[in-house]
Amino acid sequence: MSGDGVGSAVRIDRVDALVLQIRLDEPPTPWNHVALRDRADGQPQMQLRAGEAILHDLRQPRLLRAPARTLQIGLDRQILTQVAEDLNIHDADPVEEFLPVYGMVLADPALYHLAVSVGETLDRGDRWAGAIRRQLTHAVAAHLLGTYTRLKPAPETVRGGLAPWQLRRAQDRIRADLAQAIDLRAVSESCGLSVSHFARAFRQSTGIAPHSWLTGERIARAKVMMRRKDRTLADIALACGFADQSHFTRAFAKNQGTTPGRWRRLMEPEARHATMP
Repeated sequence: MSGDGVGSAVRIDRVDALVLQIRLDEPPTPWNHVALRDRADGQPQMQLRAGEAILHDLRQPRLLRAPARTLQIGLDRQILTQVAEDLNIHDADPVEEFLPVYGMVLADPALYHLAVSVGETLDRGDRWAGAIRRQLTHAVAAHLLGTYTRLKPAPETVRGGLAPWQLRRAQDRIRADLAQAIDLRAVSESCGLSVSHFARAFRQSTGIAPHSWLTGERIARAKVMMRRKDRTLADIALACGFADQSHFTRAFAKNQGTTPGRWRRLMEPEARHATMP
């Protein structure tokens, strides 16, 4: 935060982050939530009134001016991504999500009060103050993401189950090579969990154990292959990860209530109809 006297300026050259500037003199009125004030040359107005804030995209070279009593809070991609992932938001670029808002003047009472709380710790160098600033910075990031982007948190997961991104990653890893046995350790580590925790959470999310889910995927793949007549059941069994045709038949019958050969014969009229002109 710049001092009470003369403001400051700093040259920023392509940092993968954004900076929030907010004037701390007094809170903004709650009804002027977002306003855009342009200068004559079309550039955003840099002089903030009391209580107003502005976001700057630091990925572009710029000279950042900070008048007196203006707090600057830097938020890099790592912080923003961490906050987004805490809300089960994945595969998004949080810095990019703010593109429509960069340069706009924000009159946001909630943001102002968070910034004031940050500012009140700046004269303290103790570890407690540092911890408070870190938590408040994450709160600022969460407020900005929830208010000024289109990102939406994923639905709450079942208690004890996998987060949506963990379930998606695990299923993709298992499905990637159905002919191989599951490497539970590798799949668990990709989700950041121990093997035992992963197995319990996977069952909680899907209702079945990972090996049972793998068997279901193998059978689904086998059914696709059996609709064609160019491979024997023994070949299909090995291609889908079963030990042999007998193993395939037992698993298929348990899952589908009929044998692979009978299922294939039942599908033959459908296959012939599909190839008719």
